[in-house]
Amino acid sequence: MGFKLNVPVFDGFLHRRKAAILQVESQKIEEDRRELKQGKTLEFLLAREQFGGTLRMIRTQEDNVALAREITDKLLLQFKEGVTPVTDLLNAQTALAEAETHYWQQVFNYKLAVVKLLKAAGQLRLLTEQIEK
Repeated sequence: MGFKLNVPVFDGFLHRRKAAILQVESQKIEEDRRELKQGKTLEFLLAREQFGGTLRMIRTQEDNVALAREITDKLLLQFKEGVTPVTDLLNAQTALAEAETHYWQQVFNYKLAVVKLLKAAGQLRLLTEQIEK
């Protein structure tokens, strides 16, 4: 009868190695968190800049539509008086239609920028709640 006792006197720095591995993993996680935070901040800044740009473009397109409408109205009056040829009037009407198309494209881009901004700010849930109501 007997028993065997195994008491490790020297573990080959196993505990130190495990602690070092855990330390490295912890540093990796912290670096990933920092990069995620920076990425979210950058996403928000870009979305905010895109939002501001679309607002400026909508204003520009509104001005373009107003100008094209004014020109078309004047040419229509001149055409009725027989001063302007029909081709000038048709060109002005085409320009007005194009200006309106560009305006509505910018309105769509604005709405898309709002969604991106809400997403970047973590507020997309507000939009879905508004849609459900």
